[in-house]
Amino acid sequence: MTPFSRAVFILVLVVAVALVVTVFYFYQILELGSQETPSLVKEVFSSDVFEVEVFYPEHVGSGQEVVAKVFVKGKKGYVVSAVVFKVYSCSVEPRDVMVFELGDSVLVYENTTKLLQPRSELLVTYRFRLPGELGEWLGLAVWVTPVKPGAPMVIHYTEPIVIPVKVEE
Repeated sequence: MTPFSRAVFILVLVVAVALVVTVFYFYQILELGSQETPSLVKEVFSSDVFEVEVFYPEHVGSGQEVVAKVFVKGKKGYVVSAVVFKVYSCSVEPRDVMVFELGDSVLVYENTTKLLQPRSELLVTYRFRLPGELGEWLGLAVWVTPVKPGAPMVIHYTEPIVIPVKVEE
């Protein structure tokens, strides 16, 4: 074997090994990603001035990274100016906001999306990690602030949307 052919052989071998390592690395990332992110459940809530689609995991566990999505669409000339998303850890199944205020609930996550220019549609993705100790339930609470542009601007009061999520250990 000549020195040139030996160098080409070594170069081809190094490239092949690098390619195999790279493919294996990305395969592991894809496999781990699909195991950590459970499929999301979709619930639709509607009022006279907006419609909300909430995508969330059906079950969660302590220390898990959670992804939730909120899609809001205004109706009848109303637009969305803000969305507040809160997550509470609860010992009882939450059905309304009073459970958070009167019970032993603990705020786990909070995010407020305020728009300088209100929009007719808004999609917000929330990603957060749950603490190590949780109650038996999580309560996802979504507040939407729809407004009707004009003079004067009309702000529509809405009750929060509360979604119970079972905590599995």
